[in-house]
Amino acid sequence: MLAAEHRRLTDEAAAHFALAGVEFNLTAVAALLALIGYSVNDKVVVFDRIRENLQLTPDKPMLALLNDSISATLTRTLFTSFSTFLALLPMGLAGGSAVASFALPMLFGILVGTSSSVFIASPLLYFLGQRRQRQGKAQLRPTAEQMRKELDSLP
Repeated sequence: MLAAEHRRLTDEAAAHFALAGVEFNLTAVAALLALIGYSVNDKVVVFDRIRENLQLTPDKPMLALLNDSISATLTRTLFTSFSTFLALLPMGLAGGSAVASFALPMLFGILVGTSSSVFIASPLLYFLGQRRQRQGKAQLRPTAEQMRKELDSLP
């Protein structure tokens, strides 16, 4: 999943460079690496909340659990993205060509990365789980009994 996210983000950033006519230089490489880290961090936050909610409420339906997890992290994700966007906006608009190859892809990447954290990553998890269920495979999600047994065994 991480590799697919990396591939999608770099493809979209490369398309942004081509369409916007931004020079691809060492600063642009730094922007791409920052975007990958930023996007992966967003997904880690969302999936960590899903993991926490799985432990707290193992009997809850997966769709409701995903919705609750996204809702719990949405404010943090939007505030972080918005504050980063506001910090980069003056650089992109008035920074000139010296910082344009960094600021413009970052502005584009923040929008794409934030939207994919909310609208792509978690629904993809849900649909992959549904596909496993249709194929008759065991779910990777532990049952409530398995979860309680594991939690009781912890010191």
